[in-house]
Amino acid sequence: MIRLLMPLAAGNAVKVMLNPPSHALSWRILRNTTGDFTEASLAVDLIYEGCEVAFIDTAGVINEVSYFYKPLYFDGKAWDSLFLAKQVTVAKHFTDLSCDPLLIVRDRLDLGLNAMLHAGQLTHPTLAVIPVLLSYPQFDEVQFPLVTLHTEHNQADELGIGYALTDDVDELGWMTQTLITITCWSLNGDERNLLKKAIKAVVMANLEVFDFAGLLQIDVQQADREEFTLYPWPTYMSETRFSCLSLTALVMTHSPLLELITVTNINDEITR
Repeated sequence: MIRLLMPLAAGNAVKVMLNPPSHALSWRILRNTTGDFTEASLAVDLIYEGCEVAFIDTAGVINEVSYFYKPLYFDGKAWDSLFLAKQVTVAKHFTDLSCDPLLIVRDRLDLGLNAMLHAGQLTHPTLAVIPVLLSYPQFDEVQFPLVTLHTEHNQADELGIGYALTDDVDELGWMTQTLITITCWSLNGDERNLLKKAIKAVVMANLEVFDFAGLLQIDVQQADREEFTLYPWPTYMSETRFSCLSLTALVMTHSPLLELITVTNINDEITR
């Protein structure tokens, strides 16, 4: 018999746990969406054959669809098909609670730098804004100066932080170390220097905002560089390396289990 059918929180997957009779040597698990497992039924998939008592079914599993699972047990001579099919509905049951440091920093830089532009502390020769972008500039389309942001790395720093388990909810997470490179692009060194200082000022002014958004242990390093051959004209750049810790977390809500069957004696009598 099927002991447990559980749609996994990730979606598009079902955990199948079996309680085979004592005489069974191997088994097959059939699946369809109709519950009809007669010989006349054409819509039947063989999703497992072997002797494992638990497996995860992901083959063609679609969220918000109900599936029937039927076991067939082999005793060495014949297949036993008397055990009933069980039904389960598949769905996603998780919510991402993670913050995105790249978007948070980009938005705060965009607001802060352009507030300084409108206050006359920065200038742009052709535009009414200083562009703050998430990709490197196309030099035949861009107007300098501008700022770009790029994630250099994003990796788990402390696994298991924030893990908790309750009766109906799992909270799983860890602290993530993120390094963001903020590059200001200019056509002269003086303008680059002003923009570099402005970026640092905006970061400092937003420390409380970053903390409230979940960006912790912030560190900032700056370095200048120039490029005179790679681009169509001499380009002056300053790179601000912004690093922080932030929480990567999921809340996974348990879906109701289909049925739990436990064996009460060696004669395979069952209780539900």
